[in-house]
Amino acid sequence: MSQEITYSTIEPLVESVEIDGDTLRCVFRCPRSGETEEVRVGMRAANKGSIVSNAKETAQKRLGQSLKRGVLGSLSSLLGNGAVGAVARQAAGEWASDVAKRRHYSDEEKERGVVAAFGKTKSFVYDDAEGAFVGRKASGPAGGGAPKFG
Repeated sequence: MSQEITYSTIEPLVESVEIDGDTLRCVFRCPRSGETEEVRVGMRAANKGSIVSNAKETAQKRLGQSLKRGVLGSLSSLLGNGAVGAVARQAAGEWASDVAKRRHYSDEEKERGVVAAFGKTKSFVYDDAEGAFVGRKASGPAGGGAPKFG
């Protein structure tokens, strides 16, 4: 028997989740055996095709571009085109680009990222007898079924 991987089926194994930019870092831990595995996935890849995710990304990109144009235009007006103005514009441009790249993910997007990360693990299997995903060392001698994604 195979088990569909959903957030609710793997939630008991999630020890920690961190997002840094576009990278989700997830540590999974089997409560029975203590086995752990750390996996990293790209959040954009994990959420590819999500209409909400695509719309948010487009809106944030446009907002970032508008912010950058506004800040750089204001600095040019205030400081002119000399050396001081150029340095200030460069620093502001880098700051605005950094702000535009930051992304705030919804709980649903984070959960899709965790499911994608779990799909890359090698330390966990579905144990039919247990009725749950467990660490390979904790699974029964018959093993478990292959997981499938939902």
